Amino acid sequence: MRANYLSKAFLIALVGCLGAATLLASPGLAQPSVILAEPARVASFNDASSLLQRLQADALEVRFEADHLHAFGNEPFLIGWQAYGVLLNQARANVTDMDTVLYRLRLNQGTYTPWQRNLIARVAPTIVTLSDTTSDALATLNQNQGRIAFTNLSGLADDMYKDAGLIGHRIQSYDKYEDARREVRELGQSLRVRTNG
Repeated sequence: MRANYLSKAFLIALVGCLGAATLLASPGLAQPSVILAEPARVASFNDASSLLQRLQADALEVRFEADHLHAFGNEPFLIGWQAYGVLLNQARANVTDMDTVLYRLRLNQGTYTPWQRNLIARVAPTIVTLSDTTSDALATLNQNQGRIAFTNLSGLADDMYKDAGLIGHRIQSYDKYEDARREVRELGQSLRVRTNG
């Protein structure tokens, strides 16, 4: 039974090391730090994790809405501009929430772990781009309500889809890595083996 725990711990550690090596090879990323067990640090870590999950949920919603906008573009003469407007307003609400969450993350980022700060720095430019693209799509719709078929609305929806997907993917990768680190720590504690994170 103990051998099974050791092999599982080894496998998780190997996956974590490979993931860390891949991330360290990426420009602009630093090694994740050890989370101290201080209550304020834990609360800050949990606050950042909660806000990042909210960003991920908003990104998934925007991606869903952008996918529908693109599908509408396949039949622009059958879909009225109002349907586009409903989806774009929903996307705008989600992007506005993402901007608000990003503001809160940046405001408190000095209290987050280096790993969380790096993730925030990586998703921030994509959120700004997504916000700009959503604004451009709304402006395009408002200026061309009767001529949607002759606009680049489908291309803007594709850009929104890709940006939202990238944000969601980056946050999901962070979550997977953090889960693996937590499991290694827990296994190390149950085996009374000291781990680095």
